[in-house]
Parts: sequence; C-alpha cells; structure tokens
Amino acid sequence: MKASIITTVRNGRSRIGRVVEACLGVSGAGKEVIVVDRGSTDGSADIAANYPVKLLRLGECEVGEAWNAGLQVATGDVCYFADSDLLPKPDVIATLFEHFRNTGVGGAGGAFDIANRQFLLARLLHAEQTVRQSEKPRETETLTPLNGLFRKKALLAAGGFDEKFVATLAEDESLSANIRSAGYKMVFDIRAFSDYFFERSLAGYLGREYSRAKGKAGLCLYSRKSGAVPAGFHFLRCIKPLLALFLAVELPLMMFEITRTAYLAVLAVYLFLQILGPLKVTFKTGRLANILLAPVFLLCGFAQGLGLAAGFLKIGR
Repeated sequence: MKASIITTVRNGRSRIGRVVEACLGVSGAGKEVIVVDRGSTDGSADIAANYPVKLLRLGECEVGEAWNAGLQVATGDVCYFADSDLLPKPDVIATLFEHFRNTGVGGAGGAFDIANRQFLLARLLHAEQTVRQSEKPRETETLTPLNGLFRKKALLAAGGFDEKFVATLAEDESLSANIRSAGYKMVFDIRAFSDYFFERSLAGYLGREYSRAKGKAGLCLYSRKSGAVPAGFHFLRCIKPLLALFLAVELPLMMFEITRTAYLAVLAVYLFLQILGPLKVTFKTGRLANILLAPVFLLCGFAQGLGLAAGFLKIGR
C-alpha cells in the first residue's frame, strides 16, 4: 500500500523545513508528501517548494479545508495527517500500518512525544497528555487526525473533514463519528510516537481551549441530525466548564450573605474537581512540578466555559 503524508502550514516559516524533512524521513516505499499552504504571508510555501513534495497553495483557510484539499490529490491507499506543530518519527507509519491488515479498520492513531521540552507549560501539558493516553483503550471512538493514519476509502466514505468546524477537536470528533457510521472501527497504538510542539504560552493555550469548547458546542448540530449525542459531547465532560461559567456569571452573588454560602459551595466543588487531574498526573509521573497544572486547569475551565457559551449562542441564532 502507498501512503500519502498530508501536512498543512500557515505562517510557519521557522518550522516548515523541519516538518517537511521529518515527513520525507518517514519510512515507506512509494510514499508521497503533500504540503498544503493555508495562505501564508511569511514565505512558508516558498521554503516547502524547495523539497520534493506536492505543494498546494490555498488562500487563508482552516486546517480541515486544507486537509480535504490534500486528500483530493492524494494517490495513496492510506493518508497520514500532520501540521506545522508535528514532527513525524521515521517508523510511525510502519507501526500504524500493522492495524490495516484488518480491513475493518478505518483509522489508527498514535501518541505524542514533546518537541519543545524547554518550555514549562509545554512540559506540563505533555505530562497530562501522556497520562491520559496511557489510559486510552486500543479500540477507540475518537482519533485525532494529527499523528493518525487513515484508510482513504474510509475518509471518502465519511465525507472528509467537516469544514464548518474551526477547532481541531470538533473536526476530530465529527470525522470519527462519520467514519464509525461508515462501518469502520478505529484503533489507538501508544507505540506510534511523533514529536509535537505543545503550547508554550498560557494566553495561547487558553485561547485554543476557548476555540475548542466553542467547536464542541457545535457538535450539538450532529445530535439534531442523528438524534444521538456525539462522542465528544457528554454532559459529564462539560461539568467543570459549566461550573466555571456559573462562577464567572454569578460572581455578584458573593455580595449578598443569603447567596454567598451557595456560591462558595459551588466554588469548592469546582476547585475539587479541577485539582483531581493535576494530583493524578503528579502521582503517576512522580514529578512534583506537575502540580503546577492546577492553576492552569483552573483558568482553562473558565476559558472552556466561555467557549461553550459562545458556541451555544451561535447555534441559537
């Protein structure tokens, strides 16, 4: 089988060379590398043009649209997806490809190592994801396209990426739901690592989580069509953002003695729920520094709560 590696870039001049070289270094006979430029203004596309790749120059667009464009010109039987934050390791496709001996497998995804360990926030986020991925079941409902290998037939049967969604998480879950609906299953293989540039600034991380939560609210559109709640939108997963949203909106309750106790009780529940994750990561990794995830998660809950509210307001219009 031939593999197509599809990577996107937008104003990633500082990394695109490393990304393309990593993609070209992936083992696999007959592979092709497709670079989709999403309207870069910093010369990223010109750098990519110096390498033996298929280069598509698009206008400014989101990642899902770029991946769809790459999919249209891909000649491989399987497609591997990357972006300018991912450096594929040489054996990643070979490792994931083992699962495609089963014709019922539509996608196989791997785990993330860290490419920018010098940043504290990146190390914290990597530690949390490492623990979460260690608990991910082999057969899974949802795969992220990043560091994922997909059967092209399954992608086409799923209709590709839904371009209505901006946030990567929403694209992940809508695509996964459509692949499952097409009769394919997906597997997760923790042996298939690639290096990832985790978010290094708190402002950038909170902004991304806001966008993801807003996209997650958009998944409710699927429930309107199918009558079923999609995998990415279980109420229990939204408790912490919803509590944070309540705390932000109802802060004036602290001014009145009659409602202050109730507000403080909700705040205590929120703090308790948010500290559980950092404590778990700290215990499982044996690194005390990972408790610093606690204030990050506290702020993240507020960003996600605002994102959910913005998403639902958009749906309601």
